[in-house]
Amino acid sequence: MVNFLVQINKIGNSEREKKYLTDLKEQEKVEDIFLVLSAQKLMAKNGPYWQLVLQDKSGQMQARIWSPLSLQLEEIAPESFFGLEEQCKPLDRSYS
Repeated sequence: MVNFLVQINKIGNSEREKKYLTDLKEQEKVEDIFLVLSAQKLMAKNGPYWQLVLQDKSGQMQARIWSPLSLQLEEIAPESFFGLEEQCKPLDRSYS
């Protein structure tokens, strides 16, 4: 699994060249669509958040969707596709 955490603040899709998860570097901006391998809605001190595992043909990556954006998403189905726009940040293992 890639050792970055993508904290998602905006959902979208992009027409840029495909960037695979294993190619991402810390602080690099991600704008692409990935498969949702798993999705769990959990509770933090400031409200609910989503914990995701995203996948493409190169590997997997953990992602979080924090409040207030998490409040807009009632369900994220495993094996669905998810477009995201955000910057890669080091994985904080305390959330794993």
